Amino acid sequence: MFRCELCQYQTKRKANLIRHQNRKTLCNTNICNTNTQSISKELSLIGQDTSKNYVCNECSSSYKTIQGLNKHKLKCRGFSKLQCDVCKLCFASSQSLCNHKKRSKCLAVSIPDQCMSNSESTPKEICHNTTSINGDNNSNIMSNSNNNSNNNTIIFNVYGSEDLSHLENDHGLIERLKEYGKKQLYGLRDIQNEVFYDTNHPENFTIIKPDKYGSDVMIRNSDGEFEFREFDDVRDTMLDGIEKYISIYNNLRKRSKIQLREEREKQFVKQLITTVLPLDIYVPCDLIKELGIDENRNMNEKELEKQKDDSQRKFDKASMKNMYIKTQKYFKEKNGEYIVCKPESIKNEIIE
Repeated sequence: MFRCELCQYQTKRKANLIRHQNRKTLCNTNICNTNTQSISKELSLIGQDTSKNYVCNECSSSYKTIQGLNKHKLKCRGFSKLQCDVCKLCFASSQSLCNHKKRSKCLAVSIPDQCMSNSESTPKEICHNTTSINGDNNSNIMSNSNNNSNNNTIIFNVYGSEDLSHLENDHGLIERLKEYGKKQLYGLRDIQNEVFYDTNHPENFTIIKPDKYGSDVMIRNSDGEFEFREFDDVRDTMLDGIEKYISIYNNLRKRSKIQLREEREKQFVKQLITTVLPLDIYVPCDLIKELGIDENRNMNEKELEKQKDDSQRKFDKASMKNMYIKTQKYFKEKNGEYIVCKPESIKNEIIE
């Protein structure tokens, strides 16, 4: 791993570290790591007793002392303080709850029987038009109520934790990758769309770019909220998503015992792989060998660095343009927050 000496940023790609160190906006500990908030929180708790052993039976709130619990019980309403007492929707912050009460005409809802079948899950998920957040360490409920009667529950993932399990048995992926190879660099854009903007899996909508210009993006953090980042600092995670996609392709191909015998099809896949290699994306050795790619091409170090720099610059430009287009298409701004359009409005769309 290559680590920045000035901040928490780290990468497994040397080229990205160099770009990070040479960027116009100087790095600092507040913006250079997607885990900075959790690290700061952990540091602030050093020397403090963070154990909370006293739990309210009504709303699952926890307290350090029995006195704190008894005081809470005097005013406990039987549900979380971040939950609307009318429609029972939960929110990630008190500000979101306040905005909801001011602007929404929410209606009381009845929880379906199937939601009540597991008493442990009911505080975390309401089966009535709810958007929740699925992170590495916790699950928080986010807002967005509709007045229809459909059950539209989206469990969003944290940026970098996108669930691609649906691709592991998708044999159509093998043919799609060949098509992406024809487009070379723009084929990577199509892979991004499958990883981060698949309309059949909106839970993976974890990165957006509200502004057309500049390099600022927004990623979904472990608190379920979008926060600003420089694209330089989150590029690695996007490349990891592409890397995982190629790994799934290779595993599918081997499991199905598919060999690239036809020269034309082999050339398309080779074009895509030679496009990702300068980005320091790991490609399985057996795939490189079968495609006959020579990684040790007759290029000196200066030429290799120039090739990597050119590839990253083109990748960044194409990626940020694509993210902006997808943000405009699938997200809307409401009260200063970016929320996914109604699930039914994107459910039947096809990835471009």
